[in-house]
Amino acid sequence: MEAKLPPNILSYIATHVAKTDRISCALVCKLWTEPFLGAYWSKVAVTRYVLRYIFDPLKQRKIYQTNAHRMWALDINHIAYEDIKYIPDLQRVYPKIKYLECYEDRDNSHRVTDSVNWSLWNSLTHLSISLNYEPFELEKSFIKLSVLSGLVHFTLKPSRGRDSNIISWVQFESLHHNLPRLEYLVVEYGLIQISKDDMRVIKSVKSAPAIETLLIFDTFVDASWTAYFAIKYPHLQNLNFKSYSYDKIARHLIYDQQRYRDQVEILSALDRFFPCLKKSEACSISYNGWPFSIFYDTLYNCGEPSNMNGLNSCTRLISGSLKFMRVYDYALSKDFFPKLVELYINVDGYRVEIENILNQFPVLRSLYIEKSSVDFGKHPQSISIQHSLQRLEIKNTKVALRLFNYISLRCEHLKFVKLHNLLIRDTELDESGQAIFDMSLLQLETLIVYNITFKSRAVKHLSHTMQIPRKNWYHVCSDKTNKKPRHLAWELGKRDIEFSQRYCKDHLHRSNREKRRKDMERDEDGYVLKRFWKRDLQYDVLILRLKSVEKHFLDKKRIL
Repeated sequence: MEAKLPPNILSYIATHVAKTDRISCALVCKLWTEPFLGAYWSKVAVTRYVLRYIFDPLKQRKIYQTNAHRMWALDINHIAYEDIKYIPDLQRVYPKIKYLECYEDRDNSHRVTDSVNWSLWNSLTHLSISLNYEPFELEKSFIKLSVLSGLVHFTLKPSRGRDSNIISWVQFESLHHNLPRLEYLVVEYGLIQISKDDMRVIKSVKSAPAIETLLIFDTFVDASWTAYFAIKYPHLQNLNFKSYSYDKIARHLIYDQQRYRDQVEILSALDRFFPCLKKSEACSISYNGWPFSIFYDTLYNCGEPSNMNGLNSCTRLISGSLKFMRVYDYALSKDFFPKLVELYINVDGYRVEIENILNQFPVLRSLYIEKSSVDFGKHPQSISIQHSLQRLEIKNTKVALRLFNYISLRCEHLKFVKLHNLLIRDTELDESGQAIFDMSLLQLETLIVYNITFKSRAVKHLSHTMQIPRKNWYHVCSDKTNKKPRHLAWELGKRDIEFSQRYCKDHLHRSNREKRRKDMERDEDGYVLKRFWKRDLQYDVLILRLKSVEKHFLDKKRIL
């Protein structure tokens, strides 16, 4: 094993091993020592207790300082006022860190960041800090951070509620003036509304061409801020507007049609609108009532041509460049996305029409659908056109069985299918209690199926049949052999399969008789022990028809 695993591979493996096990792995042999010790000490979480240990000669000072050369990431979390005095010493012990996370205590009036000499940590490339300053104090903080010439990743978090932490576009300008090399920016401060006079000014602001990713957690967004971001970040590739809980309906109603048109006009006046954007994520309505459909209308050209003014040429450019899209609480537009390769749809109650998705995204490689209803449109089109889809994941969703036959015919290149927590309509079961997922043209590399539900009960018996005369039958049961309960899929033998087939032929009579029996226990998820496998035949059987499959997983342990 030692000869086959070079240090770089061992170091990578060590990062995926639980931290509590890394010390044990470091003792396996000399070649394993440094990779696993390096992974163990790579990041130190500094709480008030750890901080005192580091500088208490009677405790663990020696071990922390001995491994200081291995540490490159530091997490300072809620340090008490009386322990801030240790910060200068901490900088001397760990002078070469690359990553720093520092979150302040809400009730602490003395700031950890005030005690940091940033010039001693000018090796930082990633910084995540929480500040509670008023807007006019933010610029002073950014000036202090200007010594971090190599900083490329910056996260600004408030330590109290968003309402007490706000930022204006002027502070954004100060931030980029002092940290010009930023490529990744996360801001969780509230956004101060941009005035009409300032709107004329921001059209001439200096762009920040290095920024490729922007995450805005505050949802007090409107067209003025969207316009500022479009002007400021011409090379932006990833844009994410994170949402908080709010009363969607009430705030949507107060945003009238005239204001909607006014906001569209602001964006229509821009020379460019995120021409390099490849991945977007946004909610439907901002906290202040601004509909993000304005953003989508501009970006994806899903509005009526008469309302888009001169935006068609601009949005066509965006539609052609976008490669990744995540959709929450918003109906997809009917526009054409020729380069999109990855799509996430997580819209509670939204009806996804699968043939429209495949037609709308012709080179889509990965499709993820959650919390929606998946079916066909009112007028399904021809299935003769093959699609390039390779990965399909459907979770927590209501689906129609006929959908899988359509996918099999349309997506012969599909290699990975994951079906988790699906609800199938009872009317799609036949008299033998079998539901058929017909994907007989697919040659899958991986199939994951778990918790498929009929009649509000998860199916415990699954069978998959391949084109080669071969049938495998599995029962998912509750397993307690290792003391810790788990769900395990075991394969039935030939005689058990024959019994199951006879049972299905007389399913109605046998299942009614089984329902009267009360002599077995189920776990909290409704699963029984292996020896009761025959009893679960009354709760129907899931049949999976495939041309071939290399690997399949039917128990919860493998997919969560």
